Amino acid sequence: MKQYQKAIADYTKAIEINPNFVGTYNNRGLSKIRLEDLTGAIELVPQYAPAYTNLGLALNKQGKTEAAIENFSKAIELNPGDAAAYFNRRVTLKKLAKTDTDLAIKDIQQAGKLAKQQGNLALQKQAEQIVSQLDRN
Repeated sequence: MKQYQKAIADYTKAIEINPNFVGTYNNRGLSKIRLEDLTGAIELVPQYAPAYTNLGLALNKQGKTEAAIENFSKAIELNPGDAAAYFNRRVTLKKLAKTDTDLAIKDIQQAGKLAKQQGNLALQKQAEQIVSQLDRN
């Protein structure tokens, strides 16, 4: 818990230095993640895809995989360009031993394609490794 509190303090200081950098606000918000905040964000703006992705992550950590998949799917519906939502839905499907389904395979392929387009090299590499493993099977 102390690391999150330090991160929040660091992000707050960064905002004081440069209040125009939106990424810092986003990261501070993610450090404060609570289910109530995420569902509140969805209630305020039901079309805000990142809240569904983050809620999916939070639910997945709690072991609520079906609910997590529903939220990742909603994020993808709202923003088909969200590589992280595809990737995380695939990871969650894996928890349910559903990695060989058409959906899981399409998700990891789409996550890799979008990550490459968006310059997210870490996510691209992870997706490519998974696809490579699928190709070997």
